[in-house]
Amino acid sequence: INPAAAPAIAGAVARAVPNVAAVAAATAAEQQPMQASAIARSAAAAAPSKVGKIVAAVCRVVPNRYRNIAVAVSEAVPGSEKIILEAVASAIPDLKPYIVQVLGASKRKLASVAVALDEAYSLSQATPASNGNSTPVPAARGPAVAPPYIPLSGTPGNVNPGNSGEVPPGGRGYATP
Repeated sequence: INPAAAPAIAGAVARAVPNVAAVAAATAAEQQPMQASAIARSAAAAAPSKVGKIVAAVCRVVPNRYRNIAVAVSEAVPGSEKIILEAVASAIPDLKPYIVQVLGASKRKLASVAVALDEAYSLSQATPASNGNSTPVPAARGPAVAPPYIPLSGTPGNVNPGNSGEVPPGGRGYATP
């Protein structure tokens, strides 16, 4: 109900009962999707042993914010980059082959979760995936900034105030402030 309290509540639940940290974080993120990153960060900081489950659960609930969620959690729990990327791969199946490819290419320590996810996303956009039926599978898309553009139908016309309808005496009857 209270967006400001959601991360604190998820963190408190994760600290008290680490085994339900992922469920608490996912439930809070479902109620407050704009706070998903902060919720995941708070829960992961309180229960670092459950970081993979927390990232996977929150990414499944708010898939279009997977990058922000993963980066926030990696900042809260340093050294868990590989676990976080594997959790994102399990939650976002369209990105899985590309994340696996990025993980395989970097035998050494990963630079950052953000760089790895950006590279995986770039690979997904450059390489059309296949589902085995030689039908291309759409690549994972990031969040859309605006709604789809729909052009106006027909030609816009001008409205003549003289024939736009009759106004009753005394105006439209709006309530005064």
